[in-house]
Amino acid sequence: MLAHLRALPLAVTGATARRPPPGRAGRSLLLVAGLWLVGALCVLAGAVSDFRGRASGPEAPLRTYLAAVTAEDLDAALAELLPEARPAAADFVAEQLGNEYAILGLGTRQPSLLDRLRGRTAGAERALLTVQLDITLVTGETWRTTTTVAARRTADGWYLERAPLQPTSDPPPRLSASRASEG
Repeated sequence: MLAHLRALPLAVTGATARRPPPGRAGRSLLLVAGLWLVGALCVLAGAVSDFRGRASGPEAPLRTYLAAVTAEDLDAALAELLPEARPAAADFVAEQLGNEYAILGLGTRQPSLLDRLRGRTAGAERALLTVQLDITLVTGETWRTTTTVAARRTADGWYLERAPLQPTSDPPPRLSASRASEG
């Protein structure tokens, strides 16, 4: 109804509505389409980068570790831990063999891309993984938990610093000792 009222003075006075020049509307449409295409290409590039980076990213050893424990492959599970952490984790990992793990959520904390571009890469070889799991024990009992585990990049790739869910008396791992020392 409001549109009808706005059009009424035009009809009464005989005036016509102003239209943009014919070339200008086409250029505006091309600009919008071009910006949409640039945005779509950015999203596609991000998705491809994420997909390609997962196999070599810090969460890869966690996924491989959980799959190895489910498949009851002790050697493969221990291979995802730092070599110096393997002896202390061997008994714990052996007790977990056969349990099934479903990853409900996985978060990775690393230095930001901006920090890496600025050269602030002091923590670039470390990542903090937080994972929420549904666990089905060999006995059939199920439970849900969230755990945090640190990962470290070495010359050979990413490794977990300890077995996920392994009891420890240490405080939860941190990405850096303090933010004040970064500046």
